[in-house]
Amino acid sequence: MTSRKKATLFFEIFTIGVVVYVCLLNFPACCELFKGLDIFPHNWGNFIFITLVLGAVAYALTELIDAGAQALRRIGSRKPKVGRILVAKGLITPAELKAALREQEFRLGEVLVQARRITPQQKHEALGVQREKGRRIGNILKDLGYASEADIRWALHRMNRRLGEILREKGLLTDYELVRALSLKNCRVDDRGRVFVLK
Repeated sequence: MTSRKKATLFFEIFTIGVVVYVCLLNFPACCELFKGLDIFPHNWGNFIFITLVLGAVAYALTELIDAGAQALRRIGSRKPKVGRILVAKGLITPAELKAALREQEFRLGEVLVQARRITPQQKHEALGVQREKGRRIGNILKDLGYASEADIRWALHRMNRRLGEILREKGLLTDYELVRALSLKNCRVDDRGRVFVLK
């Protein structure tokens, strides 16, 4: 909920509270009850006190409604991830999914070492320079002459690949299977791995 919507909701709740309070003052039974709230000798003191109480109640209700709305949005948008759908449909194994997800976490130096574009020793040396100078490792590797601009761009592209792209490159998934899995994102996967399409 935006701050403007929250402010509007707060003022609406506060206004309703004031109207209800004023209306209840017209009933004799309620008048006796509200006399207990007259804790100050002057009417202005009591007015300010009642206003603060109504404001606190309106604020608490606004926060409660906002928290409830956020919780409902999270529950409604909890769609299964593509990897879980692929495993549930038997298109890949959990181990293959784990390996592909781990590949998404590789850092620039690791990607270049795996592709044999730099050696582990060159990566270690560049990381040492990075610790001393706090510069980006890609710039350090270029300055040391260990990697070219094209190597760095290639590695950055590899790091930004999506899960489906990694699985396709590994030959674990066809384009058709990936499109099919993506079309199932509007479904639910239960604890047994069964996929239920939402209507």
